[in-house]
Amino acid sequence: MNYLKGGRICCMLLLLISCVVMNGCTKGNDSSKAETIHALPLQNKAKMISDSKRLNALVGKLRIINNENIDSEVRQKKIDEFTQGLHLLLNKPESVEMKDGELVEKFDNNLTILTKSFQLKSGRLNVRVVNYRAPTTVTGTIGDKYTFIQWWSTKQLVHAQMIEDGGPELATDFIVRNSDHGTRLLLGGYVSIYHPNPVFVTLWELSGQKWTEKKIAIDKMKLPDSWELNKDVDEFILENRQHDSMSIEVLDHGDGFLINSDDPEQNIIIEFSKSREFRIDSAHSSVVNGGKLDTNQYEIEESQSFQTTFEGFGKVQFVSTYGYTDGFRKYFFFLLNKQGHILYSFPKFYGNNEWVAFYGGVKAVAFKDVNNDGLKDVIIIANVDSGIGGPDRIDPFPIADIYFQNKNKTFTTLPALDQAINDKGHNQTIKDVIQYVSKQRINVN
Repeated sequence: MNYLKGGRICCMLLLLISCVVMNGCTKGNDSSKAETIHALPLQNKAKMISDSKRLNALVGKLRIINNENIDSEVRQKKIDEFTQGLHLLLNKPESVEMKDGELVEKFDNNLTILTKSFQLKSGRLNVRVVNYRAPTTVTGTIGDKYTFIQWWSTKQLVHAQMIEDGGPELATDFIVRNSDHGTRLLLGGYVSIYHPNPVFVTLWELSGQKWTEKKIAIDKMKLPDSWELNKDVDEFILENRQHDSMSIEVLDHGDGFLINSDDPEQNIIIEFSKSREFRIDSAHSSVVNGGKLDTNQYEIEESQSFQTTFEGFGKVQFVSTYGYTDGFRKYFFFLLNKQGHILYSFPKFYGNNEWVAFYGGVKAVAFKDVNNDGLKDVIIIANVDSGIGGPDRIDPFPIADIYFQNKNKTFTTLPALDQAINDKGHNQTIKDVIQYVSKQRINVN
């Protein structure tokens, strides 16, 4: 019995020793984990300090560049260092955390920055165009501009590329679109050659992780009188020396640029065509020669075509039609004169963005000054569908769109307003549309 009792005591002692050892090991592991967790914030803090120092070093170079008391050769060297450093900064994921205004302020308002987000077939793509203008006392007026493109789909995949390395072009706006060739960027701005500054347009294509400049193919190119087109390698430059000022801005529907002179009758449009190539037209008609409406291409909806009068055009025929784009039946609207010649082609119908007119048709058209600016506008409701038959067919449903008349013989749409009208269901009747819009603040002219 004493033998068995002694054995039990030994077993209990062994268990106690094991527990003590295991507890000590666990504490050791916890200590190791704590050290690792504690190290992560320290690493992040060290990285933030390093990034901040790098950013401040760039700002320091910029201030040397802007100091006219320093030798020009030193300042030129700092311009090279600054642009290289800015390029490296824009390639870092943390740079996209900074908003445009924050970056501009950090660099003492020496940068101009524009960021846009585009929904493409491959997903959402964010694009930022950054301009830096060096002092002309160092570079001269035609070599002072540097342009960078920064793009990212996620904040972990950030890329940047310098596309203008000390030249005369200042990019002011851009468009990104899918095409048969891939992702394309249409860049517009001004050229510092002489007054008035000509405008330029360049086309870039994303291949892998690099933007490559491409030639712009323009079909049926015909410029209004006094405009000149200078083709320079892959870009083209438009100028109108008879006018004191020119401006370039993205069209309301986002598929091209409107180029204005101080004579509104001389405005022109550069835009993606239906085939995603480019065309250049008068701003007052998307058909340059003002030819007759091609009834082989467009099917007229007689029941929704009317004679009316617009302040900018006088008495005209408003025509609703169906045309085919990429094999899909969609809506197109025109103003014709008595001879059936096209006076004006309306911008893309809102329903054409995602839907077709396979089963549907134009439901209603009205002419009314919706925004009380003294100019008659056009309200259209048309039934759209997916173009798919069988069990997956979507029955036609209404989409409303408003074309607001401008003072310069054009019409414009407000996509955000169109989206609100349709998302909120104010698209069943003309009365529904007018009642909703009458409560909104609208400023077109």
